[in-house]
Formats: sequence, structure tokens, C-alpha cells
Amino acid sequence: MTVLLDTHAWVWACDAPERLGAHARRAILGAQRRMVSVVSAWEIGMLVAHNRLHLATSVDSWIARSVEQSGLVLLDLGLACALESARLPAPVHRDPVDRFLIATARLLDAVLVTADKDIRAYHHVNTAW
Repeated sequence: MTVLLDTHAWVWACDAPERLGAHARRAILGAQRRMVSVVSAWEIGMLVAHNRLHLATSVDSWIARSVEQSGLVLLDLGLACALESARLPAPVHRDPVDRFLIATARLLDAVLVTADKDIRAYHHVNTAW
């Protein structure tokens, strides 16, 4: 199984694993491949820049450390994902970051680990929480 971590799931998995749901923890631990999107790296940078997220180190250091220590694969946003995000079946989340994550999970046939209720209610992507 492949899992793709939503931005908050990535942060929580690395810095506050107790915040993850039990099913999310099992999915992450049992996955053969654990992935995060460069879009989530951008979102983390934006959250830090707007003082909505505080990390113990710089964003660059935190991302490098979390990827290395957690065995995560950092995925670039490619053309296939960009196009898939524009043609997701309706009704779909309006947030572009969430659309990119949903599209990525669908293209990889991955489970999207997320606490986001709107994403979890979207029946066109597999989720875990």
C-alpha cells in the first residue's frame, strides 16, 4: 500500500503523532511507500510565514529532516497531477492544494491520510484517518 500524507498529517506524524487517528497511524506504519507532495512543503512554508505554524527549526531544515528520518518520498507536482486536479469528478473541494493532493492520491492509487472532513467525504479518493 502507498500512502500520501496531507499537510497536517505530515506535520503531526513528525512532531505530534498522538494527534493522528488510530487508522491513520496504522496506514502510515503499514505502508510500503510513504509520500508527501511538494505542494504540502509549500503549504508548510506559507503557514510558517503567516505564523500559523511554528517549527523547532527552519522550514528547509524541518522538511529535509522529516523526509530523511521518516523515509518519506517527496513528490513533485507534475503535469499529470495538474491536469487531473482540473478534471476531478464533482462535487470536489475548492481548495487548490486539496485538489492537487486528491489528484496525486488518485494517480498513485494511494490512500490519502487526512483529517479533513471534506476530503474524507469525497467518494472519489481513498482516505484514512
